[in-house]
Amino acid sequence: MKNTTLLIFSLLLISFFAGCTSPPTDNNITFEPTDDTIIAPDDSNEPTDNNITDNTNAKSDEVESGDSVSVDYVGSFEDGTVFDTSIESKATEANLPPRPEYTPMTFTAGSGQMIKGFDQAVIGMKLNETKTVTIPPEDAYGEMDPLALQTTLLTDYADLDDLETGYGKEIAEGDVLESPFGLIDIIAINDSNVTLKLTPFQKGTLVPSPYGLMRIEDANSTHMTINLNALLGETLVFEITVKDIEKTADLED
Repeated sequence: MKNTTLLIFSLLLISFFAGCTSPPTDNNITFEPTDDTIIAPDDSNEPTDNNITDNTNAKSDEVESGDSVSVDYVGSFEDGTVFDTSIESKATEANLPPRPEYTPMTFTAGSGQMIKGFDQAVIGMKLNETKTVTIPPEDAYGEMDPLALQTTLLTDYADLDDLETGYGKEIAEGDVLESPFGLIDIIAINDSNVTLKLTPFQKGTLVPSPYGLMRIEDANSTHMTINLNALLGETLVFEITVKDIEKTADLED
């Protein structure tokens, strides 16, 4: 019962913060060269051969390990269900929760910032090239972990103040609250104790949240089973488009 109570409370927290997810990896500022790197050198006395040397250091227009690369991407399961993307039109088509902004994702190729299969896929890609890659679980988020499956009662209790703070409004008996997992009926309120019942969405519903991608695995009249990490054990398909490449030599100058 203890785990059930904790899980219900977590679901309510997710309800409060739904839609606040951030784009994956936000470390682009760390790895982007500053404008000073380009503007500062103004030594007219230096030989122009230096410019030739700089161009030679940039060995090719292909992504190499250590380069800072920006990509647009669409991530989906093998059945075509899109679970994440940096492209607003694709997110709208897939009915994903909106992001604050949609921008290419920037990371250092070959540094381990991304899952292994994604990291390897961009090596050798050229500017504006698009590639579709299928990544098995061992090169994505790993095999399924039974501990990721949690079962909770659909009827439980919550603190009235917590609910009203989270939803930003007064709550009364008979109210129906929306949550990413389904509709929450307020059955009864006794002092500060609230009896609530969740009517879950259908099996297979994906639930993006600040804590990761979850999925409703099963539900009946009394219980619901949730996969706390829907990407575990899954073969993933990514469509990747390279939008910008900053060569390692340029970053070091």
